[in-house]
Amino acid sequence: MGLGREPDHDPGSVCTDVNVRARVTRVAATMCNRGLKPWQALPAFLLLAACVVSVSNRPDFAHRLIPPGAVLVLEQAIIIPAEHSAVSIQDGRVVQAVDELRPYCTLQVRTRLETSREIAPDRFVVNRTNWGTSTIQAGLTPTVAEIGFGESGSLTRLYYQTELYLRSDRQPDVWRMVCEVDRVEAGGLSFDAYLTLSDVRATLKGVFRLQLDGKPAGA
Repeated sequence: MGLGREPDHDPGSVCTDVNVRARVTRVAATMCNRGLKPWQALPAFLLLAACVVSVSNRPDFAHRLIPPGAVLVLEQAIIIPAEHSAVSIQDGRVVQAVDELRPYCTLQVRTRLETSREIAPDRFVVNRTNWGTSTIQAGLTPTVAEIGFGESGSLTRLYYQTELYLRSDRQPDVWRMVCEVDRVEAGGLSFDAYLTLSDVRATLKGVFRLQLDGKPAGA
């Protein structure tokens, strides 16, 4: 993977309240368009319904929580290459390719330019945070793997994502940081698979500094 994955849309979050209905509708429509009966989509509906309560409300999620009002401080200039709208960070370095089986973060901008551009050192306020999964599935048969629960041989990637929606008055084109890791070997959706604050800090250290309530984030 090079220079960060650049989704064409906001990736849906399986366990984010505001996205549940849209996610259900999209999965059901896909299944019906492929000739499946509505009752065959029932496992997808049940799995999504179980996620109506936001993962951030879980008491064991505190060491993963990055709340609104947190700040990402960019400590060095970052170059977004021409014809790209994202750049990846892993092990405290901006990289052209990442090891997806270890945590990495992708800084995203809204517009893709024909020339490279510089993101200057700045403070980016976190407006909101989502936690969810994104999958890559082999084959055409729709299964519950499409919403993050795999069957043997059907799921090739299962990314556990922490999405940070950012705001800067100086650089409004910078809009999101997605920190993630591929944990397909874990088998299914597990809250323990989401990145911790320590994971995020170690990934960004030297490039970004994460602050919670005006103070450096603890482990």
